[in-house]
Order: sequence, then C-alpha cells, then structure tokens
Amino acid sequence: MTLFLTKFRLGDKAVHIRRTRDKRWKVCGFCDGSGEITGAAGRSRSCPECCGRKGGYEYLDLEWLVRETLTIGQIDLRHSKRGGTIEKYMAIETGIGGGSVYDADDLFYNQKDAQQECDRRNAETAPAPKEEGRT
Repeated sequence: MTLFLTKFRLGDKAVHIRRTRDKRWKVCGFCDGSGEITGAAGRSRSCPECCGRKGGYEYLDLEWLVRETLTIGQIDLRHSKRGGTIEKYMAIETGIGGGSVYDADDLFYNQKDAQQECDRRNAETAPAPKEEGRT
C-alpha cells in the first residue's frame, strides 16, 4: 500500500498567490479597426479576422501578488506512473465542488513565504533592463 502526504490538510489555512493580468483592446490589423473589408466589386463584408468587432482583447500577464488566506476544504490528489503526482485544493471561501481550484505550488503556509515566492517569481519574469542608447 502506498501512502501519500499532502502539503495541507482539511481545515488548514493557506495563503494564495496569483499572477495579475491586464486586459487591453487591440485594434484588428486585418481591417485596421473598421470591422469591414471591401471587395473588388466595392461591396463590404464583415472582417473575417475580427468578425466585425473591430478588434479584440489581449491579456498581458503582470506581476505575482499575495491574494488571500483560504481555508482548505477539499484535496484532490492524483498519481500515475506516467504523469507523476498532481495536488490541487479547493477552499471553503470560494466553494467546494463548484468553486476555484488552486495548485499546491500557489499555496503557502504564511504571508512571509508567500511574499518571498512572489518576489522570486517576479524577478524571474521581469523584463531585461534596456541599455542606454538602445531600443
């Protein structure tokens, strides 16, 4: 018999970190934001790229932040010979069975550890500084 240990137990408090995202409107490059294209016969049709919406949203990943403290309410542990072990959690505050699912790698025992991991991940993903006089 194999026994597995999880990072958290039911009822434990866990500090969640998450990457923030920014939603920005991007004008369609195919129709140049008009939502239409004009054929050789002079007739207009909806742009096939944006479906007449004149563009679409793009999502940009920003920085990692400490989000909230959660109470573990469900543990999902899956293990296979090929795929290794996957450990996920659900929290009482966000709903059990129908709420958010959290990866073990994004949950921490305290604020300090969570902030240190945010700082580490932000340093890894920070853009390289531009050199003076170069673009």
